[in-house]
Amino acid sequence: MKFQTRAIAVVLTTIIVALSCQAPSHAVDKNDLFLRYRAFISPKYTPATNLAQNGPCTPKGKTPYRFSGDNRSWSATNPGARLDMVVLFDWSKKTAKVTYRFVGKTNRYKKVKGKWKFESQRQATGTFSAKTVRKDSKGALVEIALKAKNPFCNSTIKPIASKFVLRVEKKRVSIYAGSVRAVPSHEIYVKRQGKNYKTLKRVQSKSFSCLFTVAHCTTAPLTTQWVSY
Repeated sequence: MKFQTRAIAVVLTTIIVALSCQAPSHAVDKNDLFLRYRAFISPKYTPATNLAQNGPCTPKGKTPYRFSGDNRSWSATNPGARLDMVVLFDWSKKTAKVTYRFVGKTNRYKKVKGKWKFESQRQATGTFSAKTVRKDSKGALVEIALKAKNPFCNSTIKPIASKFVLRVEKKRVSIYAGSVRAVPSHEIYVKRQGKNYKTLKRVQSKSFSCLFTVAHCTTAPLTTQWVSY
């Protein structure tokens, strides 16, 4: 009987410890901000530009190549993205951290006898960061940055990249300063716990030539007006 009692006590202790490990480290406050940043290629495939055909991202030769896109329009939740990140701003502490990060795989296709055939797939790597750079009585400034590069491309091609400073106040937010390479399309959404995402900023893709080291287009500003969340 003593052995059974001890065994039951051990099991109960194990369960309690396991449940405590699963408990969230941060109780979400109604004023906490969730920001989602996504970069995506709208078409199903990239157009046959110099970037995708016989350029710095494909083997030399006359064989045409193309890359797969995400085949979607603007959306805070639809699947498909080159880069996807969620940042949580803790209102009580006025601190920010990346809670979700994703870099999509890149598929390359080549044209063989008039038909497009899958050639290979590579996983890109990305960097994501979010940090509070200033606090005051009304809120905080949060610096957010992310980038990832097509894993098939050489050093003449720049990564997809964005860097901006977010101004967070109670139940409202704006982009204080920042810029982005206007390729592919970029979208930023904000919300509170249990609410739907609201659009903070959208930047339409211009041209993949924007990624060349010698830029063929300027960066797009990311500043916005206040948006309630």
